[in-house]
Amino acid sequence: MSTSPPGGGTPPGGACIPCTTGNLHVRVFLQTVCWDTDPVLGENTPDRPFHSPFVYISGPTSKPRQSSINGEAFFSGLAPGTYSVRVEKTDFDDVSQEIHDKHPIVASFTSDLLDNHYEVTAHNTTEAVRVMRRKVDTSHAPVGSKHLECTRKHAVKTPGVPGTRSIWMPIFWFGQSEPWIMWLRDLLWVGCMITMIVALATSNYLMGAFFASFGAYLLTVIFGEIPGVIAITLAGVGWIVIMVVSAIEYAFGGHPSPIWICFLNATWAGFLYALAVGRTRQFYNSEKLHIIIGGIIGCVLGIVLLFVFGGVGWPDDTAGQVGIVFLIILLAILAFVFAAVAAMLGHVFMNDNKLEGTLIWLDNFLLPYAGEHYCVQGHRGFISHSILNADQEFSYDWEFPLGTPILNSKEGHIIQDIVETHDGFQGVNLFGWQIAGNGNQNANEIKIRHFDGTIANYLHLKKGGVTAIVPDMRTAVHGDGGSYSGEPLHAHLGTRIAEAGNVGISMFSHLHYMVDRRLDETPAAGEVSMRRPVKFKDADTARHGNRCYSMRKYLSANLDAGPVKVLDHYPPFKPGGTPTDGSQFPAGPMPPPAPGAPGMGDMPPPPSPPSPPPGGPPGGPPIPPGAPTPPTI
Repeated sequence: MSTSPPGGGTPPGGACIPCTTGNLHVRVFLQTVCWDTDPVLGENTPDRPFHSPFVYISGPTSKPRQSSINGEAFFSGLAPGTYSVRVEKTDFDDVSQEIHDKHPIVASFTSDLLDNHYEVTAHNTTEAVRVMRRKVDTSHAPVGSKHLECTRKHAVKTPGVPGTRSIWMPIFWFGQSEPWIMWLRDLLWVGCMITMIVALATSNYLMGAFFASFGAYLLTVIFGEIPGVIAITLAGVGWIVIMVVSAIEYAFGGHPSPIWICFLNATWAGFLYALAVGRTRQFYNSEKLHIIIGGIIGCVLGIVLLFVFGGVGWPDDTAGQVGIVFLIILLAILAFVFAAVAAMLGHVFMNDNKLEGTLIWLDNFLLPYAGEHYCVQGHRGFISHSILNADQEFSYDWEFPLGTPILNSKEGHIIQDIVETHDGFQGVNLFGWQIAGNGNQNANEIKIRHFDGTIANYLHLKKGGVTAIVPDMRTAVHGDGGSYSGEPLHAHLGTRIAEAGNVGISMFSHLHYMVDRRLDETPAAGEVSMRRPVKFKDADTARHGNRCYSMRKYLSANLDAGPVKVLDHYPPFKPGGTPTDGSQFPAGPMPPPAPGAPGMGDMPPPPSPPSPPPGGPPGGPPIPPGAPTPPTI
């Protein structure tokens, strides 16, 4: 679409028919999702323009291609009209339109810059920003035709401070603000141990064996799998020995407690059934059939043994018979509950974070905190981490006292999905009455895209917990609602990104963490989740295969590097530093800059481009007062 000069073809300051005084100014910069942080220039160096790409223009006026030395190309003497701009560089793609289509989250990629059409009017300069991306390195990350990853070398993280929080005992952390679920876990274990001791001291061995069985499992949860397996094995041997002794005692006229025989055997029947079924892909909260079957098996066995050991006599009177029936029903219900809980625990014991070897794991992450915290729930956790529960199969939950800083677990860019406006937690709703909380199910969150295209999700953040860390982070990423539309913000490993909260479907203050696979990646055979299981490189996680198990504490190797830094001025596509040729930074620290080269020591400064003659470019009339001055290239 052509645009006519003002005044019916006669622009102010002179006549030209046809008018050839339009100017087009083209800038080519690295796209903001693919960072190019220069250690010499500073950790938050703006993305720099490419060195020497070829820029082409086509439209009403033909012009030869230009080699952009400093990331700019200047075309003059253009007749008003619509032009298309194309950029070429070896090993790079001009992907402006592709990025705009696939990732509208990058709001600074506006349609007027990315649709390949630029309106040139008399005496006006049009800026055409193009987005370049390195072509895929198939040896590094083989993907499809859409090149979404950035393989450039990024800067080394600014040294941070190690965390000082230490959980000195696995139970009862007085003054350490632990969540109620951890206290409940420990109270149950202590209760089992005290009851067991009292029962054994009063010669009620069956009751003691019952509480020893649950106590052994809770010991596994508190102190770890190895001592837990030993405790469960000893409890199982004790169960068999006590049952043999009870049978001998009953055979010789003794009277072992038939009720505790019922409960003890129902519990072990449900637990052993779950172990026999083995690992299944679905966890108990999405595959409830195993829990029900285990409960039924335990219930039947318990009631049968109740009769075998003379626990039920049939009275002659009707009232007594009715009472016996109700007693049997009550005992059957309790036996089913004990067996079903034991079957559930058996599934936890078999499946918690023990995933198939065929799964594709994501690694090279650090724990998202400093110091020591409890992982309340790991992958396929027994509370809510199921693939049927909003695709949370591969998620982690860590307890965090309210307001605890959350650290970035892998270097990347904060993208435009920051939410921090929600308040409150879902709480408890009983028969339509909100007993606790305000019913809010929406979690505050922040997302960070890594260099390989994966995206980490941090949820249940405190209301205002992002701006509490960095006041202008939302503006930098989302824009100011006016002329500035925002851009992804670089976040180093270990930098603070938010404060922990208790918002959404949450029972206590904690962080819900999960990582999405690449958007363009073709799922493996049988893979249905959009997320991937995650391994950490912290030394303390090595004891569990570099992953976090439910109800275990882990010491992080992450360092608190302070809040994410936002520059005072952050317009999109900002130039900064010496143009780059696109080569990757070498491993290790950058060499000091050579004399005369302020940006990179291995690249000479670009030659000074010529300036246009006074009064405008050749081939057109003088530029009238008030019109934009053609830029220097």
